[in-house]
Amino acid sequence: MNSHLDCRSWNKGFTLIEILVTLVILSIILLSFMSFFSQSSLFTQKNNEKLTAINLAQETIITIKNQPAYFQKDMKYTMSFPNPEKTILNVNSFGIFNQQPNYRLGLEISKDYSYNLYRMHVQIFDLENNLLAETFHYLKGPSPK
Repeated sequence: MNSHLDCRSWNKGFTLIEILVTLVILSIILLSFMSFFSQSSLFTQKNNEKLTAINLAQETIITIKNQPAYFQKDMKYTMSFPNPEKTILNVNSFGIFNQQPNYRLGLEISKDYSYNLYRMHVQIFDLENNLLAETFHYLKGPSPK
């Protein structure tokens, strides 16, 4: 009877099947968490790009409102910005922002003659021409003399 107890104490532990099943379950759980974190990282990066583009559009509107004399005319800037507009807007000749070289500005200003307003259409693109942000704003026209 004593030898039977010694044999049982020797068999304490896990079998190979139990260990393999545990490893499979753990790997499935870890893989699902890893895919969640990679998707979360991608989502965060896209939102960061969009937020930067929205901020650039707002900065462009503020800059134009601070120096309206240069922008009170019908114009459409997509791939070429002349002086002094490019200096005021802090972009190069192609509309790429000097401080954020991964973003490009598209700007269209058209006069609404019935209200003495200029409609600004500001678009921010990435370097592959994907639209990231778009906004509209009105700029007051010059006062009649």
